[in-house]
Amino acid sequence: MSKQYVIVLLLFVALAATVTMAGCTTGPANNSTLKPTPASTTTIKIGNDTAMFDKTRFHTFEYRIMAVAGNSTSQVGDIKAEYDTASYGGFSNASHMKETIVEGQGADAATTVNDLYYNPTTNFLLGGHASRTNSSGSQEKDIKSSDTDYWNADMSSISSNVKFTSQGSEQVTVPKGTFAATKYTSVDSAISLWMTPSVPLPVQISGAGNTNGVSYTTIMQLVNYA
Repeated sequence: MSKQYVIVLLLFVALAATVTMAGCTTGPANNSTLKPTPASTTTIKIGNDTAMFDKTRFHTFEYRIMAVAGNSTSQVGDIKAEYDTASYGGFSNASHMKETIVEGQGADAATTVNDLYYNPTTNFLLGGHASRTNSSGSQEKDIKSSDTDYWNADMSSISSNVKFTSQGSEQVTVPKGTFAATKYTSVDSAISLWMTPSVPLPVQISGAGNTNGVSYTTIMQLVNYA
């Protein structure tokens, strides 16, 4: 797993502190050490009943991922998710997410594509397929429901009791446009969200972290949704 992907996942993990993500709370049925928790069908509410990710209002989204360390700002990747239904694992209407992650830029870029399928009732991971391509070639693998690396892949399925406080309105410019957004900050992590009722998902997400002794801020900026 690359450094850029680790930075992205650390932001997800921080956001998911005390959070239940779709598919991440259960494993194989015969694993008695894991205690399945039914996946929530609601998303976290911000402000005036604005959902963090209102999946009834989009079927695809894309974020540009920036890393800020000291005075240096660089684009470290891009993440796009597309949603539909498909036949998989005995389900005719399994929830399907195609996630494309581009890490790095130009000739050094690596592209990972995860096709993940979820139980339409419980949101638990059924399985899928992953491929990774870079200048050295391609690698592919099948994903089993027991593969914990993919249990928390769908960031739009976050639902929890995480508390956010409003920090007031700010003007935010991202690739999608300029928005008068309300900034919300988590009370128990270094995560901030910029939300506006006209957009069904955060226009910007930021989180602070530390990797190998280097402090950085990861910023996800909305590119588009539909």
